[in-house]
Amino acid sequence: HVWDGRVISIQQKKRNTEVPDEEVNWAVRNYSNGFFYANQDITPLSGTQKQVAIDAVEALGLDFGAVDMLVKNDLDAWVLEVNTAPGLESETVINDYIKAIKQEMV
Repeated sequence: HVWDGRVISIQQKKRNTEVPDEEVNWAVRNYSNGFFYANQDITPLSGTQKQVAIDAVEALGLDFGAVDMLVKNDLDAWVLEVNTAPGLESETVINDYIKAIKQEMV
């Protein structure tokens, strides 16, 4: 999640180990197919990867966006899309946005 030129929150799609193997759909990785967005115990982004996310939001002329990326190593990152109406289901992500908005108001 990028807000006003900075990365404010990072999530990583992970497999829900409570979903049986035969019910996992690896081709479509969404909640109903056995995946979820984690914000703890995730692989941190490198500075280069964060900059790719920031650049994607700025290139679209947006103030904020949730950037979906594929990352390979510390240098490689590919932007898939930028969501302008990101899902804010996680209390952690909501609080990250609240904090970013409050900082901008100061």
